[in-house]
Amino acid sequence: MAYCSLRREIIVRAPSAKNPVLPPAKSRARAPRRVVTCAVVVLTEKFLAAIAGWPVVFEARKIRAAGRVKAARYEPPLLQGAVRAGSRLFASGLRILSPAEVENICSCRLSQADGDGMICPHSVAVALEVIHEGEGPHPPAAPGSLP
Repeated sequence: MAYCSLRREIIVRAPSAKNPVLPPAKSRARAPRRVVTCAVVVLTEKFLAAIAGWPVVFEARKIRAAGRVKAARYEPPLLQGAVRAGSRLFASGLRILSPAEVENICSCRLSQADGDGMICPHSVAVALEVIHEGEGPHPPAAPGSLP
């Protein structure tokens, strides 16, 4: 799985006259520095199969082939889009913090139920649209075939 590390620094400042959360102390040590590392994950069908499973990827291919993905964009760590399901339009996507930490942010009933961490086909279809951007819809591959 290919990903590169992106380093962002967050400086935690001690309260002062400009930031009056706490009164200023006479002897205050320097504010601590925390470094938060965020991985930029490259979207591939293999990665999607690893996080959601091949049956979900297959269902997502059918959604994309039917032209039901209405919007899709990936600005790490947030993948956002919209998927039409009948008369409803779901706000779908993934928050990808690392290859092992992925959160489904779809408004469908499947992803909202029970909070079991299930990644729905709508969010995977948005990811497929980003991967195959500009290629047009593709028919779904047969089960068991390689992409």
